[in-house]
Amino acid sequence: MYLLLIPLALVARADFATTITGLASLDDMRAGTNLVAFAVPEDQQGVDLNGDGDQIDDVLHVHMVDSGVTRNIGLAVSPVSFELFLVRGTRVAFEVSEMDQGGTDLDGDGSIFDRVLFVYDAATDSVHNLGVPGQFYSNSLADPEWIPVAVGEALTNTDFNGDGDVNDQVLFVYRMSTGVLQGTATAIEFVVTPAIRNGRMAYAASEHDSGADLTGDGDQNDFCLFTRDLISEVDTNWQIPARDLQLGAERLAFLVHEPMAGMDLGGDGERFDYVPHVLDFQSATITNTGLAYRRFQGIQFDGRYLLTPVNELREATDFNGDGDIFLFDDVLHLTDTQTGTTTNLGISTDIIFGSRRDKRRVAYAVSEEYEGGLDANGDGDASDNLLASFDFQSTLLTPSSMELSFGFQLAGPFVASATAEGGKDDFNGNGSTFDKVLFLHNLATGTTLNTRVAVRDMQIVGRLAVYRRVPVLDAVDLGGSPTPAEDVAWIDLTDGTSGRTNLTATSRGYTAGDSFFAYATPERLFGAGTDLNGDGDLGDRVLVIRRRQ
Repeated sequence: MYLLLIPLALVARADFATTITGLASLDDMRAGTNLVAFAVPEDQQGVDLNGDGDQIDDVLHVHMVDSGVTRNIGLAVSPVSFELFLVRGTRVAFEVSEMDQGGTDLDGDGSIFDRVLFVYDAATDSVHNLGVPGQFYSNSLADPEWIPVAVGEALTNTDFNGDGDVNDQVLFVYRMSTGVLQGTATAIEFVVTPAIRNGRMAYAASEHDSGADLTGDGDQNDFCLFTRDLISEVDTNWQIPARDLQLGAERLAFLVHEPMAGMDLGGDGERFDYVPHVLDFQSATITNTGLAYRRFQGIQFDGRYLLTPVNELREATDFNGDGDIFLFDDVLHLTDTQTGTTTNLGISTDIIFGSRRDKRRVAYAVSEEYEGGLDANGDGDASDNLLASFDFQSTLLTPSSMELSFGFQLAGPFVASATAEGGKDDFNGNGSTFDKVLFLHNLATGTTLNTRVAVRDMQIVGRLAVYRRVPVLDAVDLGGSPTPAEDVAWIDLTDGTSGRTNLTATSRGYTAGDSFFAYATPERLFGAGTDLNGDGDLGDRVLVIRRRQ
């Protein structure tokens, strides 16, 4: 059974300012730095918001939290593409449907059936049309200056890479400061995400789609590593297959799949592993770490230190000393790419659960079962996944007794988990053992809080943990009369203040920033029923902002 370990209590409701935007909203919304991006359905708002003469579109809006000003971007985003839109800092990346935008040819190719890539920058209040249809990568907004995108040749009927067909995905890069889109003329696989930092880009070219043996190994089956100087637009082929590209200021870490390389890179007598390599740009050399990994992604690199879960079976070594005979564990190793030394950290990670990363720390799930059946948290069983964290500054790996489930998140020094009771524990004391209960852990202090709140899902950003709670399953009431409906609630991690909205929200009907959160409120549940967007009915969901004062 978990105990209340952290001196952070669920206390009185914090002082939040409320802004009712008066705009209907789809459930899918995203928060950035001081902004919330959301789509307003014209049929609910009763207004033509993008000026195309109809009221059937979903039109992008951006609300600035501090000023309370909402900007209508005036561009239609289809429901399919809107699920994929990105927000980071002050920028919003999204796709605009030419058909929904009144049949406008936004990329100048003579058709009106594309979804064209756009970026809105709230810092300059500017809208950027990238002028191509395609896809954003999940990290497209990671660099402040350069935005990588994949453009399908078939969408523009153009052979960008000159291989005689129009069947490829080709990598392009947009420069925010100049508005210039540069093409690499290189066919890529969307599954390998390019990395950009300090005017340098690393990416993997598809030999199959390029119709060329780029690595020089006699086949055309590889993803070949390239780097590009984005200022000079010069590409370098490193003639080695690569996955999971992680770029530092002076080095690049990546995985090489042995079947593509045609070599036993881990030295274990077989050719099935993914082996981390490090490219040093100053010396123009590539170093093989010799560590055997069994997945195509999951290494963590901060520019100097590289974390790799090394598979015991591949290496035929009991790295965590738990005495198992199957050698099935994936045990974390730390490589200092500056000195070339590797240290066995001696703790396994459940790679099925994955890891969570911020600028300084990585959070891992560690299986008690894989650690030799050790009951590390003292709850009477050895079936849990427990939190362990690595700090890149101190290079320390620290275990904990906090149990994790699939929904754990990391933000700064805080880890949040919607932990499943699994039919064996009653974490919130309500008599049921089948809830998901919110736990919070402070990595700086090593303390854990059981909030005793049953949740559907949660988000942790900056100082706020925001979640969709299930009042009928809770053992505590967070400042308001409990209702049978699900609603949005929050905890301020810096001082323990908390509260709830008393308003229903769906699974994607809320988002959170550093000190605010936003949610779509059903009009019928606001007070006795209120027409919040002034369209004469109570059938809409209207965006509400709550900001910590």
